[in-house]
Amino acid sequence: MLLQFDSSIKNFDVNCVKQSRALETLLGAFQSNQHVIFIDLNDLRFLKEHVKEVVSASSRVALQSLMNRAVEYQSLLSVIEYKIIVYLADAYRQGVNRQGNTWFVPLEYFAGSGIIQSAILGENDLDAELFIHFAQIYQYRQRLNSFLLAGRPKSGGGSGTPRTLTNYLRHEYSPCLCVTDSDKLHPGYKQSSTSRNCRRAAQIKNRVVEYISLEEREIENLLPVDLLKKVVSIDDFSREFDNNVIEGDNFWKYIDLKEGVSLKWIEKRDPVTQQFWKKAKSSLSRRVKNCGFCKELEGEAEKEKCHCSTIKGLGDQVLERVVTYLNENQPKFTSKLLQDDNRWERLGKMVFDFSIAPRGEMLFAA
Repeated sequence: MLLQFDSSIKNFDVNCVKQSRALETLLGAFQSNQHVIFIDLNDLRFLKEHVKEVVSASSRVALQSLMNRAVEYQSLLSVIEYKIIVYLADAYRQGVNRQGNTWFVPLEYFAGSGIIQSAILGENDLDAELFIHFAQIYQYRQRLNSFLLAGRPKSGGGSGTPRTLTNYLRHEYSPCLCVTDSDKLHPGYKQSSTSRNCRRAAQIKNRVVEYISLEEREIENLLPVDLLKKVVSIDDFSREFDNNVIEGDNFWKYIDLKEGVSLKWIEKRDPVTQQFWKKAKSSLSRRVKNCGFCKELEGEAEKEKCHCSTIKGLGDQVLERVVTYLNENQPKFTSKLLQDDNRWERLGKMVFDFSIAPRGEMLFAA
């Protein structure tokens, strides 16, 4: 993540152990390629000279490296949306405060807690891996390859994600971006308990945390068709889908891509959901009525063996296959598969902002 020091750093107290320890912590995170630090060049010159007698040799090396890269890092200020402003607390400013997508965090915050790479928390490990791949493709498109992505993918455990997020925020101080499915069956569907509880957990005041719920029902619904075609046979599904379901792009967000959709499933839903899926319901009802095979079967149990009332999905391993494909192919190739569907890009940028780290530091004094 980008940690930008404001001009209050000129008030750094060399006799304050807490401030010195916090500065060492942040400079260490920079040297370890975990977070980018930017300090205005004039403030940086002052700080480098001011603290040279009280910080370690490795921190002095880090400050010199920041001077060497100050112009490059300044260019990030117009690119990065989610960032941390580090300030020195005083009688007027204290504690962690958020304004928009910027967190104002006192330097002393980092004195005892330490800081490591930002956590990218999904409902499972494959979700988090996919989010980081989106960030890599965003990075490639924006030509920001002089930086690393250092986000830590973490699994929330499905419906246990709110508990995982709560525990993370209780014990860790590093930034966290948490993303979950919406579980929506249509645009106006109620908020899921997972989403509601994650949102509540992320309202904590003294941590750098962002939570978003996808508009899509599941992460699979966010995958562009051209990417899906690389890992599953989608033509038959698309044909069924187009003929029986689509009344606009919305349906692609809410259909169960893994299991598909069935007449029986629709008929069990509430009236508002059934209204949303009315075209699929009507089409599948006609298919059942006109199915010659069903007419020869006796009893409902036997008729359920026929698949005429179902649009078959793509299987349970869709996401796993996509992530495997992305692992095996570089962004310069996979980026082309995402160019006709940019719904992923907003998420990719957020993960990039939380994960950005310097490339090639690891500079410590001998």
